Amino acid sequence: MNSLYNAFKKISNIVRYSNLNDLDSTSDILNNSGDYVKKLDLIANNIIIYNIKQIFNIRGYISEESDNIEFTNKHGKYIIAFDPLDGSTNINSNINVGSIYGIYNWNEKTKQIGSIVKAGYCLYGPSTILVTTENDTVKMFTLDNNNNFKFISNISLENKDKLIYSINESNNFNNPNFINLLNYYKKNKYNSRWIGSMVADCHRTLIQGGIFIYPSTNNNHNGKLRLLYEALPFAKIFHTANGDSWNENTNLLNTTINNIHQKIPVYLGTTKQIQIIKNILMGNN
Repeated sequence: MNSLYNAFKKISNIVRYSNLNDLDSTSDILNNSGDYVKKLDLIANNIIIYNIKQIFNIRGYISEESDNIEFTNKHGKYIIAFDPLDGSTNINSNINVGSIYGIYNWNEKTKQIGSIVKAGYCLYGPSTILVTTENDTVKMFTLDNNNNFKFISNISLENKDKLIYSINESNNFNNPNFINLLNYYKKNKYNSRWIGSMVADCHRTLIQGGIFIYPSTNNNHNGKLRLLYEALPFAKIFHTANGDSWNENTNLLNTTINNIHQKIPVYLGTTKQIQIIKNILMGNN
């Protein structure tokens, strides 16, 4: 994985020391979400691709910027899916951005993606933070002055239950009970925190507790976040950290993969907060 982490180091240096207005410029390329790709998205995407091609066990990759699975090594056993720069629309405001990745089993005979086996993200902010699953734990590292990732601590959501909810309330929600959920948060004096960068919002939830929500809406009936390189990697991280997830039907890790750019509603948080949401949105409370 050192090749992937080296890519994050390079992206971190570019974010930290470049002209943000220049990085915010937009290309004439449309990604699979129908958005024009920013210059920094392309830079980050190319850096990650170059570095993951050095990983022997990676059969191929899926990027937000790619149309199909791009195969790189016929001997590889895994597919890596990544969002090269989540939150890049915030870059000219100097707001945190980050890279997300998930590694999946690959069945060469059936040409199908299997279960997620490892996930992580790199958050580029006041300090560069790497968070990754390692077996049954979630580990957090910081990039030090020697350009090395230094271990800080393990992350667990046990006994973390700050009353924080993270959601874009400007959307119109499909579920008529959603207004009851928002009223519950206000009545019980939750604090609303919304950065608009999934990496930053989810990182805060992992550190402090609470809930991150990006549900189905009137404009996005199937949700807006992408399953393979946003939702499932964070679901893997939250479950490994003793948290929970939901996709409005089941937990995110049980979601059936239909296509590589599939969108899904996303709920991530502590087990208590996910249960509160289920009770209210399913009309049981």
